[in-house]
Parts: sequence; C-alpha cells; structure tokens
Amino acid sequence: MNSILYKKNHIIWIDITKFIAIFLVVYAHFIGIFPPNKVITDFIYLFHMPLFFILSGYLYHQTNKEDELKKIFWRLLIPYLIYQFVYLPLQIGSCIINHNQSFILSLWKCIIGILCGDGYTTSFFQNVCFPCWFLISIMQVRFIFMNVKMSVKTLIVISFISFIILKFLMLNKIDLFFCIDNTLMAIPYFCFGYLLKNNFSNILDRIVKLNIFSKVALSVLCIIILITILKINGVIQMNLEIIEPINSKSLILAYLGGITGAILVYIFSNFFQKENIFVKTIAQNTLFIMFFHTIFLFLTKTFNIDSSIINLPFQSLIFIFYSLILFIFMYFIINFIYRYCPLVLGKYNYSKENTNDKNS
Repeated sequence: MNSILYKKNHIIWIDITKFIAIFLVVYAHFIGIFPPNKVITDFIYLFHMPLFFILSGYLYHQTNKEDELKKIFWRLLIPYLIYQFVYLPLQIGSCIINHNQSFILSLWKCIIGILCGDGYTTSFFQNVCFPCWFLISIMQVRFIFMNVKMSVKTLIVISFISFIILKFLMLNKIDLFFCIDNTLMAIPYFCFGYLLKNNFSNILDRIVKLNIFSKVALSVLCIIILITILKINGVIQMNLEIIEPINSKSLILAYLGGITGAILVYIFSNFFQKENIFVKTIAQNTLFIMFFHTIFLFLTKTFNIDSSIINLPFQSLIFIFYSLILFIFMYFIINFIYRYCPLVLGKYNYSKENTNDKNS
C-alpha cells in the first residue's frame, strides 16, 4: 500500500469505516421495528456485519498464543460477560411480564442463553443481549487463526471448507448452537480482510487513487449490485438461525453482497480523511455500542416510543437523527467509563497498546 497513505490516512479511514458500520447496526435495529422499512434493513444487513469481520481480518496481527489469549480474555470474554449480566435483569423481567414465565424458569433459560451465545431464542434458552453473538464468533475466529499459518493457500482452503460445511448445514436445516454456524460464515470474510491487507493491498491503493467521478461511478455500481443481490437472493444474516427458510438462498451471492458493501463503505470513508475525536471514540468502542444500544432499543419498545413514531412521516429520516443523538450520548458515557472502568470497554494496559491494537 502507498506508504504516505498508510502513515497518514490508514487509521483515519479505519475509524470512519468502523463508525459507519456501527451506525448502520444501530440504525438498522431501530428502523427494523417497522415492517415498511424492511427493504432498508435488508439492504443494510447484506453487508454491515460482514464489514466488521473483514475489518477484524484486516487488523489482525498474529502474535504468540499467550498474548493472543490475553487479548481474547480481556477484550472480548470479559466484556461479553459484563454485557450479558448487565442486561440479564431486563430480559428476565421481560420474560416474566410478557411471557408469564416464573422467575426461576426465566433465569434458567437466560443463563443457558448466555452460555450458548446465540442471538436468538429457542424453546429451551432465552437470548439475553442479542448483539453479543458477535463477541462469541470473533473469539472463535481468533482461537482458530492463532493456530493457523497465515498463508494465502491456507486461508483459501479454510474459507472453502467453511463454505462447504455451512452450505451443507443450510441445505439440511441443521442449526449449530454456540454460534458455530455464525463463525463458519464469518471465516471467509475474516480471511478476505487479512489477505486484502497483507497480500492484495494494491486493490485499496488503486481505489484511493481514483478521481472523484470514478469513485462515484464505482459507488453507484456497488449499489446496483447490492440491490440486484437483494432482489434475487434476499439476505442471509450473519446471526444465523439455519432452521429459517434460507436453504434455497445462494451463499456465493451472500458473500458477494458482503464484500461489495464493504467496498462501498470503504469508498465513502475515503471522502473524509480528517481525524475527528468523536468519530474516533465511537469507532474504537464499537463492541460497547453494540451492547449499549440494545438498552435504548428495549426502552424504545417499553415506553412505546416506536408507536409514537410509526404515525409520523419520514420514519427512516427520523431514526437517523435518533441514532445520531444516541451516539452523542454514548460518546460521553464511553469517556466516563474509560476513566473509571475501562474493562467494560474491553481495554487493559491501554497506555501500552500501540495504534494498530487500538483499532482491532
């Protein structure tokens, strides 16, 4: 990759890309409350979570196993447990009030749900904090690749094997718990991100060097491809529940949609190459925002804010402002938590972490 671009803009475009990605997560969850917005949410679901796994692969630096295990424990496992147990009382209360379950049964099903980690509910476990499935999957991905030789051949083979196993599960409607099927779907995206940085970085360099008209044209092409995939194939969400009717959908088109959407966001991120502390703070704390916005989503439904908005015109635009206001609020919360309890943000020995680690 161009050395000047790498030194000056590398961190900036990653921050902007992660900011866009987490904004799309929050926005899609809010507007997903209303069925008329399904087209918008499905469009976003084509690529917003694949983008996170691509970035995770791009930022991945293979270290010794001891250091990697420390990172997994402090940055992922501890926040996972904190987020799940903070949200636990809300979910138990919801089970008791909305489903007439006893406290013991609700508690038991929620604990099983935390252990499984899947972002959906079944007859024998209750999902607690649904975005936390991402933490389970990224932990599993990092466990796998800390034991793998990161060569082009190896990563292609692993991606192919993951693809075949996942397609077999989909065709036979076999649902694996503990987010294993989610991880299988994430592996090719993670490998793509790693290879993009370490073996094919010239692709990003060429996109950056395009003039503005070429970038706009490429963006339009990406949007056309995404709309076409959505019309032909629909969406296969990363948070897989394979018993859903997705067995007839194309995995190849799903991956094409994820990669195309990631390219679209990358192009957009390069229109803004000025560092911003607000964007940087949000971008480097996406895991916390994935958790924290679920509380606002819960409150939005509990206090019937969604019922008030459903009768208003331009709902999708209203939720853009709603999401931005939430981000501003979370910005101050993140700064407060970082000062007094950085573990909640997945930070440890923060002052000793280098720049690349902060963005991983």
